[in-house]
Amino acid sequence: MRAVYLLSCILLSALAAEKTPADLIQSIRNNNLTAIEQFVAAGGNVNAAADRGTTPLMYASGFGTLEAMRLLLKAGADGNAKNAFDATALMCGISDLQKVRLLVDKGADVNAKSKPGRTPLLLAAMQDGSEPM
Repeated sequence: MRAVYLLSCILLSALAAEKTPADLIQSIRNNNLTAIEQFVAAGGNVNAAADRGTTPLMYASGFGTLEAMRLLLKAGADGNAKNAFDATALMCGISDLQKVRLLVDKGADVNAKSKPGRTPLLLAAMQDGSEPM
């Protein structure tokens, strides 16, 4: 049994080496939760930034599902990471009340400011249908 465990660890490490942050982002966009779980289990970096410093959690917040966000947060994704524009995951998902609640519950900074000086509240106020935020 121990040999099976060791072999599975080796295989998972090999999978992590093959998977890139871009693969993780594609899995988020496709809502492929199994691929996200495999990336995490293989020790993939859930905080690895892509274009302009955007993290997988930011992509999940803007384009993914609540479950993808939960998986990333459970794996240690930084809810207060900022991209090149100083935007955060909370700002990316500001139009979805469930995503906002999840991020705030996990300690997202509601007073964060982007480079143009926009806060999550201001971004919510700028969008139709964001009154609950």
